Amino acid sequence: MRKSGVHLDAETLQQEQRRREKRFACIKPVYVRPFAQSVDEKFLYSRLLDCSSHGVCVLAPRPMQPREQFLLKLRFERLALVLYTVRNCMEGDYASWRIGAEFNEIIGLSQIDAGNAVLESLLKLPDKPVLTRPGILNAP
Repeated sequence: MRKSGVHLDAETLQQEQRRREKRFACIKPVYVRPFAQSVDEKFLYSRLLDCSSHGVCVLAPRPMQPREQFLLKLRFERLALVLYTVRNCMEGDYASWRIGAEFNEIIGLSQIDAGNAVLESLLKLPDKPVLTRPGILNAP
């Protein structure tokens, strides 16, 4: 039984778990910000759980609805924002939410193969937050 209380038969579960590309499991710090929200919204410290060329799974401190969009801070040759669309959101442990999202575009950076460039940058992220200034933790 899933947390939602819905029972899935084996065939439906297999279709739901199917992936169109390989995902790379990891636990890395990232910052996400709900897109098109109020100006007061801030980047939320989150964890990257897995990634592929066309999607990510993050553990965030607040839920997001399917079709909602969020920005992810990511460093290429300079800091850029990557836009993702939420596909699913499930309650995780310890007041966190597991959010699966699909890659849309890189804002402020034009690349020929944007999906692979994002994947390479995600995989290069450090496993622990980086101390940028005394007392301030930041994910690159």
